[in-house]
Amino acid sequence: NMADYRSMVIDPGDVDPIIDFAYQCLQENSIEVVLADCIGYFNLKEMEVSRKRSSGAYTWQGCTAGKHTFGILHNGDILGCTSIRDKEFIEGNIRSVPLKSIWENPNSFSWNRNLKKEELKGFCKKCRFGDRCLGGCANSKLTMGGSVYAENRYCSYNHAVDKRAGLFEQNQSAAELAAMGRNYAQKGYYQLAETALSVALQRDGADTDPDLSNFYGYVSFRLGNYQIALEANEKVLQREPNDVYALKGKGLCLARLGKPEEGVEQLKRAVSLTDNGFMDPYFDLAIVLSEMGRQEEAISVIEAGRKKSEQFIVQSEALYRQLVG
Repeated sequence: NMADYRSMVIDPGDVDPIIDFAYQCLQENSIEVVLADCIGYFNLKEMEVSRKRSSGAYTWQGCTAGKHTFGILHNGDILGCTSIRDKEFIEGNIRSVPLKSIWENPNSFSWNRNLKKEELKGFCKKCRFGDRCLGGCANSKLTMGGSVYAENRYCSYNHAVDKRAGLFEQNQSAAELAAMGRNYAQKGYYQLAETALSVALQRDGADTDPDLSNFYGYVSFRLGNYQIALEANEKVLQREPNDVYALKGKGLCLARLGKPEEGVEQLKRAVSLTDNGFMDPYFDLAIVLSEMGRQEEAISVIEAGRKKSEQFIVQSEALYRQLVG
């Protein structure tokens, strides 16, 4: 195992030159370079090389071990991937159990079949691609991070964001970092926004700024990091229990985390505290109620909001028409 010979292992920053070489060969039509599943991810050049190999559209969808592929060792042991041979990953042996039974056993390959983004560590847990990538190559995580849940530092996208974070850390001003985060978010670059805001929140006193924490919660929500967003909302509410924005955010996060009833209660509280200058709680409450199949309640919420604010009539028109049919 190369993990025992770390001096011979490439650094995370060496992945990009490998991808660059493969891309150059593709452009020159010289030799075909096939990038293994441990090389990636979401690097435009890598995607182009892999697209050529797959003869069509390509996007990394995570480790296939136990989902679409399996391996058989010389002794009949069945694994999700033959690179991962630890005893805990052996799902059975075809000399004693039929392969079909092993494959169809709902408990087989559960380490990968049931893996969720929220279980990952480090950057992978916050990555915008985390839900489909799930940290990339499981063997890379296991050998270099000690666990299939470890952060994959050999990810090109991770390395790119990490380099940008290094630049952010050179900036000592939380206010400037927050402004950068807002600018990135306005452009739809939520990963960079999250990175800038994470660094900003590490500055002295910044974590007590409700506006900064609220905005970090919003950006995390947009990245699908609902638990992280929830924690940001709750941090604000510990200091300011009636913060409407944090209540609204908490309600949405709870709904996305499979607790819609609790989410509705938080959203109703936000509705009761807000004024006609901030009508988002009405809109979001109606959305969650609609998703729960409570259409009449959703319509009532929208109609109450439309009576309260003329601007909300315009804001909610499309949703209102959809709800009333």
